[in-house]
Amino acid sequence: MSMVWIISMSLLWLAVMVLTVLVLLLYRQFGLAYMSGRAKVGLQGLDLGARARPVALTTLDGSAYELDWSAATPDVTVLVFALPSCPICGDLAAGAAGLPVSWPQARFIWVDGTITGRPRRAVDGAPGWIVGTAEGDAVHQAWDISGAPFAYVVGGAGRVEAKGVVNTAADVERLLANVAGAAHRASQMIEIVPGESRAG
Repeated sequence: MSMVWIISMSLLWLAVMVLTVLVLLLYRQFGLAYMSGRAKVGLQGLDLGARARPVALTTLDGSAYELDWSAATPDVTVLVFALPSCPICGDLAAGAAGLPVSWPQARFIWVDGTITGRPRRAVDGAPGWIVGTAEGDAVHQAWDISGAPFAYVVGGAGRVEAKGVVNTAADVERLLANVAGAAHRASQMIEIVPGESRAG
Protein backbone atom coordinates (compact mmCIF):
# COMPACT_ATOMS: atom_id res chain seq x y z
CA MET A 1 0.00 0.00 0.00
CA SER A 2 1.31 3.38 -0.94
CA MET A 3 1.64 6.21 1.52
CA VAL A 4 -0.88 8.25 -0.49
CA TRP A 5 -3.56 5.54 -0.07
CA ILE A 6 -2.97 5.32 3.68
CA ILE A 7 -3.21 9.08 4.07
CA SER A 8 -6.39 9.17 1.94
CA MET A 9 -8.07 6.47 4.03
CA SER A 10 -7.04 8.18 7.25
CA LEU A 11 -8.51 11.48 6.07
CA LEU A 12 -11.68 9.71 4.94
CA TRP A 13 -12.17 8.07 8.33
CA LEU A 14 -11.46 11.36 10.06
CA ALA A 15 -14.09 13.08 7.92
CA VAL A 16 -16.62 10.33 8.70
CA MET A 17 -15.98 10.68 12.43
CA VAL A 18 -16.33 14.47 12.30
CA LEU A 19 -19.59 14.21 10.36
CA THR A 20 -20.92 11.62 12.81
CA VAL A 21 -20.19 13.90 15.76
CA LEU A 22 -21.82 16.84 13.99
CA VAL A 23 -24.95 14.80 13.20
CA LEU A 24 -25.23 13.64 16.81
CA LEU A 25 -24.85 17.20 18.06
CA LEU A 26 -27.51 18.37 15.60
CA TYR A 27 -29.96 15.68 16.74
CA ARG A 28 -29.26 16.63 20.34
CA GLN A 29 -30.06 20.29 19.63
CA PHE A 30 -33.32 19.37 17.90
CA GLY A 31 -34.20 17.08 20.79
CA LEU A 32 -33.52 19.77 23.38
CA ALA A 33 -35.55 22.31 21.43
CA TYR A 34 -38.44 19.84 21.07
CA MET A 35 -38.45 18.94 24.76
CA SER A 36 -38.17 22.60 25.70
CA GLY A 37 -41.20 23.43 23.56
CA ARG A 38 -43.23 20.60 25.07
CA ALA A 39 -42.23 21.66 28.55
CA LYS A 40 -43.32 25.24 27.93
CA VAL A 41 -46.72 24.11 26.64
CA GLY A 42 -47.15 21.71 29.55
CA LEU A 43 -46.15 24.29 32.14
CA GLN A 44 -48.40 27.04 30.79
CA GLY A 45 -51.61 27.58 32.67
CA LEU A 46 -53.01 26.09 35.85
CA ASP A 47 -52.27 22.48 36.68
CA LEU A 48 -54.81 19.84 35.76
CA GLY A 49 -57.02 19.26 38.77
CA ALA A 50 -56.39 22.76 40.13
CA ARG A 51 -59.27 24.80 41.47
CA ALA A 52 -60.67 27.16 38.84
CA ARG A 53 -60.06 30.85 39.49
CA PRO A 54 -62.85 33.46 39.72
CA VAL A 55 -63.83 35.24 36.52
CA ALA A 56 -65.01 38.87 36.50
CA LEU A 57 -65.91 40.28 33.09
CA THR A 58 -67.73 43.13 31.41
CA THR A 59 -70.03 41.78 28.73
CA LEU A 60 -70.73 43.46 25.39
CA ASP A 61 -73.82 45.25 26.73
CA GLY A 62 -71.80 46.71 29.61
CA SER A 63 -73.16 44.46 32.34
CA ALA A 64 -70.99 42.64 34.86
CA TYR A 65 -70.54 38.89 34.70
CA GLU A 66 -68.93 37.06 37.60
CA LEU A 67 -68.20 33.40 38.11
CA ASP A 68 -66.69 32.14 41.35
CA TRP A 69 -67.52 28.42 40.91
CA SER A 70 -69.32 28.25 44.26
CA ALA A 71 -72.79 27.97 42.73
CA ALA A 72 -74.12 25.01 40.77
CA THR A 73 -72.61 24.94 37.29
CA PRO A 74 -73.06 22.91 34.13
CA ASP A 75 -70.99 19.76 33.92
CA VAL A 76 -68.48 21.49 31.64
CA THR A 77 -67.40 25.10 31.19
CA VAL A 78 -65.07 26.13 28.37
CA LEU A 79 -63.05 29.32 28.81
CA VAL A 80 -61.17 30.65 25.81
CA PHE A 81 -58.65 33.38 26.61
CA ALA A 82 -57.79 35.82 23.82
CA LEU A 83 -55.86 39.04 23.41
CA PRO A 84 -56.40 41.94 20.98
CA SER A 85 -52.80 41.51 19.81
CA CYS A 86 -53.45 37.86 18.89
CA PRO A 87 -53.82 37.50 15.08
CA ILE A 88 -55.13 33.93 15.32
CA CYS A 89 -57.89 34.76 17.80
CA GLY A 90 -60.18 36.30 15.19
CA ASP A 91 -60.02 33.18 13.00
CA LEU A 92 -60.58 30.99 16.05
CA ALA A 93 -63.64 33.01 17.03
CA ALA A 94 -65.14 32.61 13.56
CA GLY A 95 -64.70 28.84 13.67
CA ALA A 96 -65.77 28.44 17.28
CA ALA A 97 -69.01 30.43 17.02
CA GLY A 98 -71.05 27.27 16.41
CA LEU A 99 -69.55 25.10 19.15
CA PRO A 100 -72.45 25.60 21.61
CA VAL A 101 -74.75 23.99 19.06
CA SER A 102 -72.54 20.89 18.89
CA TRP A 103 -71.96 20.83 22.66
CA PRO A 104 -75.23 21.99 24.28
CA GLN A 105 -74.26 20.51 27.64
CA ALA A 106 -71.32 22.92 27.97
CA ARG A 107 -71.12 26.61 28.80
CA PHE A 108 -68.79 28.69 26.61
CA ILE A 109 -67.03 31.86 27.83
CA TRP A 110 -64.80 34.05 25.64
CA VAL A 111 -62.40 36.20 27.69
CA ASP A 112 -60.63 39.13 26.04
CA GLY A 113 -57.86 41.00 27.75
CA THR A 114 -58.97 44.59 27.38
CA ILE A 115 -62.02 46.70 26.57
CA THR A 116 -60.52 49.77 24.92
CA GLY A 117 -59.81 49.22 21.24
CA ARG A 118 -60.79 45.57 21.25
CA PRO A 119 -61.57 44.38 17.72
CA ARG A 120 -65.02 42.85 17.43
CA ARG A 121 -64.83 39.08 17.29
CA ALA A 122 -66.95 36.88 15.05
CA VAL A 123 -68.06 35.01 18.18
CA ASP A 124 -69.75 38.17 19.52
CA GLY A 125 -73.48 37.59 19.65
CA ALA A 126 -73.23 33.92 18.71
CA PRO A 127 -75.86 31.85 20.55
CA GLY A 128 -74.53 30.07 23.60
CA TRP A 129 -71.43 32.23 24.06
CA ILE A 130 -70.79 34.55 26.98
CA VAL A 131 -68.40 37.17 25.63
CA GLY A 132 -66.66 39.51 28.01
CA THR A 133 -63.56 41.54 28.62
CA ALA A 134 -61.36 41.79 31.68
CA GLU A 135 -59.86 45.11 32.68
CA GLY A 136 -56.09 44.95 32.86
CA ASP A 137 -54.36 41.61 33.25
CA ALA A 138 -55.93 40.42 36.51
CA VAL A 139 -58.00 37.57 35.09
CA HIS A 140 -55.34 36.44 32.63
CA GLN A 141 -52.73 36.46 35.39
CA ALA A 142 -54.98 34.56 37.78
CA TRP A 143 -55.39 31.85 35.15
CA ASP A 144 -51.66 31.94 34.31
CA ILE A 145 -52.16 32.89 30.66
CA SER A 146 -48.86 33.74 28.99
CA GLY A 147 -49.99 33.30 25.39
CA ALA A 148 -53.22 33.31 23.43
CA PRO A 149 -55.42 31.73 22.33
CA PHE A 150 -55.52 29.36 25.30
CA ALA A 151 -58.47 27.34 26.60
CA TYR A 152 -59.51 25.56 29.75
CA VAL A 153 -62.22 22.98 30.28
CA VAL A 154 -63.54 23.15 33.85
CA GLY A 155 -65.71 20.40 35.29
CA GLY A 156 -68.81 20.79 37.42
CA ALA A 157 -66.69 20.49 40.57
CA GLY A 158 -64.82 23.64 39.57
CA ARG A 159 -61.59 21.81 38.72
CA VAL A 160 -59.46 22.16 35.59
CA GLU A 161 -59.94 18.98 33.57
CA ALA A 162 -58.24 19.96 30.30
CA LYS A 163 -56.18 22.83 28.93
CA GLY A 164 -54.15 23.76 25.91
CA VAL A 165 -53.29 26.13 23.10
CA VAL A 166 -56.26 26.31 20.73
CA ASN A 167 -55.64 27.67 17.26
CA THR A 168 -58.83 26.25 15.74
CA ALA A 169 -62.30 25.18 16.82
CA ALA A 170 -61.16 21.58 16.30
CA ASP A 171 -58.56 22.09 19.05
CA VAL A 172 -61.31 23.19 21.45
CA GLU A 173 -63.41 20.18 20.49
CA ARG A 174 -60.48 17.85 21.15
CA LEU A 175 -60.20 19.19 24.70
CA LEU A 176 -63.95 18.74 25.17
CA ALA A 177 -63.88 15.24 23.70
CA ASN A 178 -61.09 14.19 26.07
CA VAL A 179 -63.09 15.35 29.08
CA ALA A 180 -66.35 13.89 27.79
CA GLY A 181 -64.64 10.61 26.98
CA ALA A 182 -63.11 10.37 30.45
CA ALA A 183 -66.50 11.07 32.07
CA HIS A 184 -68.17 8.45 29.89
CA ARG A 185 -65.54 5.84 30.76
CA ALA A 186 -65.95 6.62 34.46
CA SER A 187 -69.73 6.25 34.22
CA GLN A 188 -69.31 2.81 32.64
CA MET A 189 -67.12 1.48 35.46
CA ILE A 190 -69.18 -0.84 37.67
CA GLU A 191 -67.70 -2.55 40.68
CA ILE A 192 -68.82 -6.16 40.83
CA VAL A 193 -68.41 -7.88 44.19
CA PRO A 194 -67.99 -11.68 43.88
CA GLY A 195 -70.90 -13.60 45.33
CA GLU A 196 -73.33 -10.65 45.23
CA SER A 197 -76.41 -10.70 43.05
CA ARG A 198 -77.51 -7.49 41.35
CA ALA A 199 -80.98 -8.79 40.71
CA GLY A 200 -83.73 -6.67 42.21
